[in-house]
Amino acid sequence: MPQFFFDLRNGRILERDEFGLDLPDFETAYLQAHRAAIDIWSEARREGRTPAYRCFEIRDSLGRMVIELPFTEALDVPTESPTPRWHPHPVADELAKAELHKTQADLALGERYISSQRARIARLEQNGSDAALARELLKTFLQIQQLHQDRHNQLQRELASGAP
Repeated sequence: MPQFFFDLRNGRILERDEFGLDLPDFETAYLQAHRAAIDIWSEARREGRTPAYRCFEIRDSLGRMVIELPFTEALDVPTESPTPRWHPHPVADELAKAELHKTQADLALGERYISSQRARIARLEQNGSDAALARELLKTFLQIQQLHQDRHNQLQRELASGAP
C-alpha cells in the first residue's frame, strides 16, 4: 500500500511528517488532508487563532510532493482581502517572484496530473469500468489548477504594478 506524508507548512516553517500513513491511493490521501485541515482549523478557531497561511504538503514514499493543499482551499475560505495589505519592499518583491516561480511549477505539475487522469479515465471507460470516481478526481484537479492559475495571474499583475 502506498505511503503518504503530510507535512504541515506555516509560512516558512515546515513540520515534517516522519511517520506518514499507508493509504490505498492518492485520492484517499487528498481526502485525508481535507479532513485533517478541517480538524486543525476548527481547533485553532476554538483557541482564537486563524491558521490562514497553513497548508499541507503531501509527499509520496519517494519524498516527492504530490500536492499542496492550503487550508483556505480545503475550507473554501476566500483568500482575497478587501483592503491592500502590501507595502512595497525589496525582500517582499523577491518573495513574490519566488512564489510566482512556484506557481509556474505547480501549474506544470497540475497539467501532468490532469493529463494522467484523463488517460486513466479513457482506460477505465475502454475497459468498461466505472470511471465516476476518476472523473470526480479530475474535476478536483481542474479546480486546483484553476486556483493555481488565478494565483499565478494575480502575482503577475501585482509584480507588474509593483504592489503584490
